[in-house]
Amino acid sequence: MKLIIIKIAFLLPLLTFAQTQKSVNISADIRGRSCAGGLGLCSSSAISEKASSSISAQKISDKTVLFIIDKKSLTIENQKSLAGKELSKVSITEKTDFKQETDVSFDIKTLLTLGFDPKYAVIKTGNYPMIIDSDKVLITFTLSEK
Repeated sequence: MKLIIIKIAFLLPLLTFAQTQKSVNISADIRGRSCAGGLGLCSSSAISEKASSSISAQKISDKTVLFIIDKKSLTIENQKSLAGKELSKVSITEKTDFKQETDVSFDIKTLLTLGFDPKYAVIKTGNYPMIIDSDKVLITFTLSEK
């Protein structure tokens, strides 16, 4: 129960702040290891703001970007790449991190559109906070210098 309260306490301010920030629809490939399978992102790029996308990105701070993913759009393979297993099998009390297995360069057009300094264009290998709610997956990435 304590973990649920902590998740909600983390999620509410983040969502409130994110709603005031510019959002960019993105196309992201989450098949990992340079799109050959595994965990994590292997590419991302901006798409037209008017185009429909199941993934959007929002700037949270100078080096922090929030990915918001519509759960309904995820295939079973995508879910496994995100969480290591199907999202329906993730317990509400389970601590979830997004595992990025390789460094990936963030699309420059997307960085500029969101207002980031282009020198912070890399999502480094590591674990990133992930929140799974009833209809969305939220992942907070810290950008690093090239």
